[in-house]
Amino acid sequence: MIGPGLTGSIPAAESGRANAGCLRETLLLHALFNQGPDADFGKENRRLSTAPSIQDRQTTTPNLPGSGLVSVVSGKGKLGDALRFHRTSPEIVFFQADDNLQSAGLLQSSE
Repeated sequence: MIGPGLTGSIPAAESGRANAGCLRETLLLHALFNQGPDADFGKENRRLSTAPSIQDRQTTTPNLPGSGLVSVVSGKGKLGDALRFHRTSPEIVFFQADDNLQSAGLLQSSE
């Protein structure tokens, strides 16, 4: 029974836990960059990758480019750290989406 002035909603702490569980089920990838360049959460592959260019994505290495093109800067993000791109370059920085999308059933395996 709900008394006068009370609502049927669940308390905030329980609601937060419920929302976190829902996010874990639906979120594919989340990167704050507060702990480095890799994603904080991912269904499968959380590593940040680098390739020489968009045309040469097959030559991929994990982590930030060694050229200094991108760095993690402390306190410059909306919720903490951020990636800073220092100059224009053909190099690309990205997360491999295939594993995460396949895990969620959104992409068929190419094998």
